[in-house]
Amino acid sequence: MATKSPYDKDALREILSDADYRTIDDGGSLLPPSNEIFQIISEKMAEKGSLITPMHVYTIIHKNRAGFRDMILKVFDIQEQVVSICKNDGDYSAENRAEDKKGSLITPKHVYTIIHKNRAGFRDMILKVFDIQEQVVSICKNDGDYSAENRAEDSTDSLTSSTSIKVNLVISQEKWQTIAPQEKVYGKRIYWKLRPGWTDVVAEALWMQQHLDCVFVFKNHNIFLSAIAKLYLTMEGLCRECNAKILCTILKEPSKNSDVILECNVEGIRAVSQSGTKKRQLRGLRRLEVANFLIDGGKDAVTWRRKEAGRIKKFGDKNPPILPTNEVVRKAKEQQLLTKYGLQFGNPAINLLKSAEHGKLVGCIQSIGLHKFNCIYWLPEQLQIYVSRVRNDPHATLTIDATGGIAEREKSLKPRIFLYQCVLVTRDGSMPTFQMVSADQRSIIVNSFLSHILAENAPIPPIVVTDFGWSLLIAVAQVFGGCVNLSDYLQKCYNAITNEATSLPSTFMRLDVCHLMSMVTRWPSLKGKDKCLVRRFYKWCIGKAHQITNLEDLSYFIESVLIVAISKCIGFEPSGKLQPSVDRLNFLNSKIKGIELNNDDDNEDADQSDEEARNINNGECEIVAEQNAAECESERTGWKSWRDKLYDAAVKIADQSSNGDTINACTTFCACITLILPKG
Repeated sequence: MATKSPYDKDALREILSDADYRTIDDGGSLLPPSNEIFQIISEKMAEKGSLITPMHVYTIIHKNRAGFRDMILKVFDIQEQVVSICKNDGDYSAENRAEDKKGSLITPKHVYTIIHKNRAGFRDMILKVFDIQEQVVSICKNDGDYSAENRAEDSTDSLTSSTSIKVNLVISQEKWQTIAPQEKVYGKRIYWKLRPGWTDVVAEALWMQQHLDCVFVFKNHNIFLSAIAKLYLTMEGLCRECNAKILCTILKEPSKNSDVILECNVEGIRAVSQSGTKKRQLRGLRRLEVANFLIDGGKDAVTWRRKEAGRIKKFGDKNPPILPTNEVVRKAKEQQLLTKYGLQFGNPAINLLKSAEHGKLVGCIQSIGLHKFNCIYWLPEQLQIYVSRVRNDPHATLTIDATGGIAEREKSLKPRIFLYQCVLVTRDGSMPTFQMVSADQRSIIVNSFLSHILAENAPIPPIVVTDFGWSLLIAVAQVFGGCVNLSDYLQKCYNAITNEATSLPSTFMRLDVCHLMSMVTRWPSLKGKDKCLVRRFYKWCIGKAHQITNLEDLSYFIESVLIVAISKCIGFEPSGKLQPSVDRLNFLNSKIKGIELNNDDDNEDADQSDEEARNINNGECEIVAEQNAAECESERTGWKSWRDKLYDAAVKIADQSSNGDTINACTTFCACITLILPKG
């Protein structure tokens, strides 16, 4: 833990004594930590060579460390005000309050807490001195004839009445051997004490044999070996809820091979004070045994607690005080894991790295990167099922998707952590196969992820479906497609469509149309309620383009979309003639009739936040820029030439629609398209 740097107390005392740096007002109240005076004091201390934060200055005065608060009160002659908590204090003047507070400093809230919590018996003392009977409000329905006097009398009896019991507990021979007395040496003296874990044995016996709801905490025990001693063993305890006291004794030293009788005297049991929420602490040997059982057996806290509850109570009974909560059991397991494997709390990357070498994660974690963090993992069973299904299904489809927001960022500047999930879809159904968690979204990291899959002799999937993330597209084209880059993959596909001799890629890549629509509808140019119809129009165009199977029809359709998007005006020219953009708009409207789309995509808050969408698009644009730089010297042939001809033709026709009676609703849509298309 980092310690605060030392500061010059004399310099701070000099500053706080200056009226210009006053931190306590005339009413005796310390200014809030957000007040700028603490920042000014911090800067003043820095000038004197002491580094101290504004919050540290506030804490020093608030906690009266080194008497700084008293010094300020004395220098400026400030009297702290004490607010009375009594109702009838009209005659209690400020002078009397100031006089009464001279003895010791205690806040009104502290006084209230002392009395409310009955600390040191102050509440009982007040009730006794003023002969006060605490009232309890009845919750019965038919209590009209039940007078206030009767209620007060019964409430006093219920609050003050207690029971005492004397019981004999039987400690089995096996249990006694685990806690049998052993010799302890303290300096020159020799004592005999029970072995660690004796408190858990006694507490369990109290519940199992007597079903006492008291949460006993045993403070001390003594063993007397003298022949003239009246008792062999005594132990004392106290209930944490009702303050009942317990005294357990053993008259004579137990003989071998026999059970031990423990005589217990419990006094002051008050059932009304037992809430049933407090439990005995899980500590010592029992905590270690429970944690090791969970770790060695690969069990979780809920499973162990359910099994333990079935052992020590009957179905329907309330939970006993010796049954810890799930949270306590989980914490015990976590701490033992940290100790057993040398892990570090709050350092998941290092912990995963060590877990990959031992424990139940052996064989699951394939690779871990620490800067920036990434982890590639899958179960051996997932790999086996993937290999079997892909080899038996020629149409097996592997979908790869990146999901953000699975972990909270430590700081706003830290990168987001994404989960890359591969799901195999075959005729036998779908199942997750490979996973990666990564804070680095570059294509080289995704490339490494996919390369690890092939390194396990896994077959290349026939079909791969992804979203429009460039890192995914580039990595899939390189690893699964066997291409140099994404442009090479597109060129091979274009050659196959145009019947040119070429070698086909190893896998068929397909964009998920839903992801594409979701990305497009989140562009700033299509956001807002006033753009609802325009947004739906382009969604329908995307859906129709996805269904076209002829290259010529697709070319004309895309050219029409570009013309409508680029044209500044749509409507009639000043001469009354229809503009070319209107012809293409009518063509598109005729084609998209009957296209059914999910209207849920119109919700701009669905799937992911706008901020996350912007982060993903920004990352994609950076990747595209890198790819464009690498391809800038390449020749415009094949699919690039086809792409440029479409765009140039659309611009030429759109220029003829620059003067009309209707302004285009979304002229910036085409600019967004050109950003995501790699240029040769």
